[in-house]
Amino acid sequence: MSDIGAIVKDLLTYANELDKKFEREVTSERPVYGLHVMPGIVLLLKHHALMIKRYTAKEFLTNYDHFMLVFPELLSIRAIRFSGKERLDASSSFLVSKLSRQKGESSKIGRNLIGSFITEGKLENIDETVLQLLSPVLLELIRPFLKTNLIFPSPLSLMTHEIFVGNFSKRLFLSPCTLTVILKGKNFKYVKRFQALGEMLEGLLINDGIVLAFDTSQERLEEGSLKVFLPLGGFADERFKLYQEYLKAGRSIITHLLGILVFEEKVPILKPNTQGYFLALQEMPIYLDVEALAVYGELYGFTFKFTHLSRTSQKYCAIRCRKDQVERFTQAVQRKILSLSRELNAHITFEELKIGDVTKEKLLSEYLISENHHIKLLAPPLLVPAITKGLESKVLQEILNTLQKAASCTKIEASLIFMKLNEKPWTRALLAEMSGAWKDSFNYQRDLATKHKLAYII
Repeated sequence: MSDIGAIVKDLLTYANELDKKFEREVTSERPVYGLHVMPGIVLLLKHHALMIKRYTAKEFLTNYDHFMLVFPELLSIRAIRFSGKERLDASSSFLVSKLSRQKGESSKIGRNLIGSFITEGKLENIDETVLQLLSPVLLELIRPFLKTNLIFPSPLSLMTHEIFVGNFSKRLFLSPCTLTVILKGKNFKYVKRFQALGEMLEGLLINDGIVLAFDTSQERLEEGSLKVFLPLGGFADERFKLYQEYLKAGRSIITHLLGILVFEEKVPILKPNTQGYFLALQEMPIYLDVEALAVYGELYGFTFKFTHLSRTSQKYCAIRCRKDQVERFTQAVQRKILSLSRELNAHITFEELKIGDVTKEKLLSEYLISENHHIKLLAPPLLVPAITKGLESKVLQEILNTLQKAASCTKIEASLIFMKLNEKPWTRALLAEMSGAWKDSFNYQRDLATKHKLAYII
């Protein structure tokens, strides 16, 4: 098997394994929040099926709303397909109590749809506007990859989508993500009808966009090619019209965008000069310190031994890395961007965004912690109750201090401490989340990059 084939095989294996974990872990006792990748945007999944009986055959075309959601408790982006009679609000978040890949053994649609789930009615709209602000931070932890000018998605953001073009059903891999893109001046084409996910859109097509990827082995940035489509009008970011003016004037742009990697080659790889592309949705702030945690971070937690268990128990409360690693990563990115801006006379858009500073101040000032020689971000599933239940950081820190104490205690003492913590439902739920699927998600992304020497796209 070639190196590329091995990467794809592991990527799909990891994504499938995560889907199975999510299916087992999400229950009415342990529901999860689903935050919209882009509030207001819902894809239409069109599934074509052929039912063959002894003497007859019938064709069916079923339409589903396909919601792309960020799940903080799972540290992953997955899709929910919905065909119920009632309408769901595409702008407010969801509380999800069940994730199933298919309904029953006889159902065929879910067998080949990686990253796409049904909920069997076990979901509801919720009004958690502040929680939705967490989405940009989580997106920075989920990074696509680059190797020899080939782009691969993270197993944390991979879903299968179906569209119906003409008389044929087409299956695509999608990967919502954020990435930094360089758009060169005048190297664009205005397109009146660009076919994107089964719809015809007006916009700008840039065939030679550039992405930057950080190689941890050499601590330097590589460049990769990416076809980018910037829609104009409708749901598109109003700033894209300003991009058009800059590009017309021959001015290059360096920007950080939220969008969807669309893989049209039947495998989740984007190659230069092929049909796949990046569908831009919105300009985003960039958090380099959070991206550094995705690149260099490790799970941080405690190991316990109990009298009633022969094995140890681990609870992970944060993602942590060394400060010097964050500094080297940040400096390398800043140097590269400044060098490109001078070389191309480029306009850097994310210098103008203030929302990133506001979000960071509100959500990360208490939970992105600097201590001694490390920085650490509170585990995503712990950020959820901190925001939704208004838990003060000092309350969470007291629980973590108690766990740290239990880790250094005798088996009997540790068991007594855990018995006391488990008396309260909300602390019992916190303990369960510390060993939940989010840790597997983080490890799979890191393991894929390490095993195949992939560079992290920033």
